[in-house]
Amino acid sequence: MRTYFATVIIASALGLAGCGGKKDEPPVGGTPAESSGQAEAPKSSPAGIAVTKEQKVANTYLAELTAIGDALTSVTDDASAQKAAQTIALASQTMEAAKAEFGDELSGPQAIAIFMPRQQEFIAAQQKISTGMTQIATSHPEFLQMISEEMKNMPAVN
Repeated sequence: MRTYFATVIIASALGLAGCGGKKDEPPVGGTPAESSGQAEAPKSSPAGIAVTKEQKVANTYLAELTAIGDALTSVTDDASAQKAAQTIALASQTMEAAKAEFGDELSGPQAIAIFMPRQQEFIAAQQKISTGMTQIATSHPEFLQMISEEMKNMPAVN
């Protein structure tokens, strides 16, 4: 897919090779059925405690990738394919806004440092996206082009 998938995969490989990740951040609550457009704070952050900009961008990307995976795995007909494409478009806009709000260059070692603590969650979200794309390609190839067009517009993390 895009470069950010490669970045997360590299981060995951580094983590599996012994770098490890933080164990004190549980997954963001639930898995949204659609893009929320807003990231949730980690449950380990009590109300009133600020979430860092790094945590916020990771939360946003994870929430939106999860929403995309959920949308893709639910494609069964033209209406659900259109809804999935809309979810991808909204998620792309939300991730782009989070990237712009982050302000710094979100790439390379900095991206790895941001996404590494949540690597297992990112792997699960990406596996769901991959499963959804595979299901669509094999069971509903007529919807693949519509969905692929939106996937191309997703922001990259270099």
